Amino acid sequence: MPKQLTVSLHLRRIAGRMGASRRSFQIFAICVLTGVVAVLYLNSLGNDFVNWDDPGTILNNKQIRSLEWTNLKDIFTLRKASTYQPIRVLSYAVDYHFWQLNPLGYHITNIVLYILTCIMILFTTRELSQFLRSDKTSQSHWRVGFFAALLFAVHPVHVEAVTWLSGRKEVLLGFFSFSSVYFYLRASGPLSRAKRATLYGLAFLCFVLATLSKPSAVVLPVIMLVFELCREKANLTRVVKKAVWFAPAAVVSFILALVLMKVMVEAEGIYPYWGGSLLSNFLVASYLFLLNIKLVAWTINYSNIYILMIPFSILGLFLLLNVALIGLAVWMRKRWPLIAFAIFWFYVTLLPFSNLIPISTLLADRYVFIPSFAYCLVLALFFEKLWSVKRKDVSRDFFPFLTTVFLIGLVVGYGYMTVHQNTVWKDSYTLWLDAAAKQEKSSMPMTSLGALFLDGDMDEEALEVLEKAVKANPSDALGHNNLGIAYQRLGDYKKSEHHYLKALSLKPRLYESLFNLGGLYAEKGDFDKSIGVFLDMVAEHPRDARLYFQLGYVYEKAGKVDDAIRSYEKSIDLAPHVITPYESLGRLYLEKLHDQKMAIHFFRKGLQMVPNSRRTRTLEAEIKRLTSDQPAPRGDGPGET
Repeated sequence: MPKQLTVSLHLRRIAGRMGASRRSFQIFAICVLTGVVAVLYLNSLGNDFVNWDDPGTILNNKQIRSLEWTNLKDIFTLRKASTYQPIRVLSYAVDYHFWQLNPLGYHITNIVLYILTCIMILFTTRELSQFLRSDKTSQSHWRVGFFAALLFAVHPVHVEAVTWLSGRKEVLLGFFSFSSVYFYLRASGPLSRAKRATLYGLAFLCFVLATLSKPSAVVLPVIMLVFELCREKANLTRVVKKAVWFAPAAVVSFILALVLMKVMVEAEGIYPYWGGSLLSNFLVASYLFLLNIKLVAWTINYSNIYILMIPFSILGLFLLLNVALIGLAVWMRKRWPLIAFAIFWFYVTLLPFSNLIPISTLLADRYVFIPSFAYCLVLALFFEKLWSVKRKDVSRDFFPFLTTVFLIGLVVGYGYMTVHQNTVWKDSYTLWLDAAAKQEKSSMPMTSLGALFLDGDMDEEALEVLEKAVKANPSDALGHNNLGIAYQRLGDYKKSEHHYLKALSLKPRLYESLFNLGGLYAEKGDFDKSIGVFLDMVAEHPRDARLYFQLGYVYEKAGKVDDAIRSYEKSIDLAPHVITPYESLGRLYLEKLHDQKMAIHFFRKGLQMVPNSRRTRTLEAEIKRLTSDQPAPRGDGPGET
């Protein structure tokens, strides 16, 4: 017997045994999915936090530092102009409890959540296939589930959601969304009233947890409605009978959609219409739907940002293509209901990111994390169809063997891309170098790369990159701000001031540029201008301790000791657990007013409030010197900021 037919026969026998034992197949599929994801994302475990949301969501996020009840309540409290994703924040708090700020633990959690998402896709797809392909065998349903979950597990478009630690919301959303759909599908079968009520309750709970992970889950009730309409003999009567689930889900969906809109308005996250009108914006959204299909199905080089040139002149064509695709799904609803469901799934789950309500980002890998399931499902159905082909002129094992070869080839190809993309997210430098290389016409990656060079004291390298950034986009306010920093560090105050002012002309209240401009004036010795800038900022941000500290510093340099004392004291009132104002106030009393008693008082107060600061030893030595009348040590600089 030929070798390939021997292998094919062996595979078929395995499949047959697994088909005979559902539990055996489940164990096999779960082990494969777990192993594949673990192997593909193994090289991401050494990745660091990246300077793209990670500082705000994890590194500098005080909310994740405690699991005490008061902090848990704080996590679930809605704040003005702040994204409401408490489940994500809670997951970071659990990670911090065990790992502090070691990125390894956070990566492990992301990978585990991704594995769980893939497992839920296995079971969810099997249920979908059972309802929408009722004429097929149990083995066929399980194969479709396994193929879909495996393709989802290896797809490289998911790297951003899994490897980027701030992408935690996506894997949480994935796990809870597919769990919700799964429990809803399970409740749709012939069950006792009590068991059905329990499953509906679990579906509703997972729906709520999904929306609290990422608000885009508000569309899940529409997915359940689409499922009902794709079922055989679909009618609204069946939907009405399920009001016990749909009614509370619709209420929660409506409330959280309002919360999301409120947050976006407060954070100025809603942008003007693309193209300037409602009609042009609608046409842009239709273009983005097709562009996302290309992103999932036909992209080789993925990136953390995409710069798009919108072809306004032919947007009508894209609208017609969308109408045709949706019309095809409607036509398929009775003949191939699972394919119709997949098309509707893609459109519904992509709605929150379609820019029908304009947002800052047109296209992103993370936006298709859930919608990409539609692509994996359609591919899975293709592979299942190929597996099931029977021809008298070929061996019955030929098509299963051919399916296995094609599937393994696709898995290996996608897997290679996934492993490679993990290396792009290794750290901030690799991320922004990759983006700058792929998006040459965009200023954003170069601006971010320049900021990294500034953080690393590579001022000349930063200057070169940032000049390219503002040349590529003269309206990049943050690029001009960072360029101002570079020139200030290199001593060119005239160009530094020019770029700060240019940034402020583009964004008049840009905090960073105002703060840097005030610091530049102080560095130049123009204290009146500096004080004016900081007083203006304090009027706008009256609870900002950092501004009062900086104002106190400028007052002190200008010789206005009383004003400096008041500003330092205000900074202490607003941020009592920051040691810098205590030290600066103590040194002011010591060096300007020659009052050792008050200096010692503030040094001791700082140590009492912040006992584990990097300045602890310095202040302890200073107190010891002052109380023993020893000469001051040379070279003792200012405190930490």
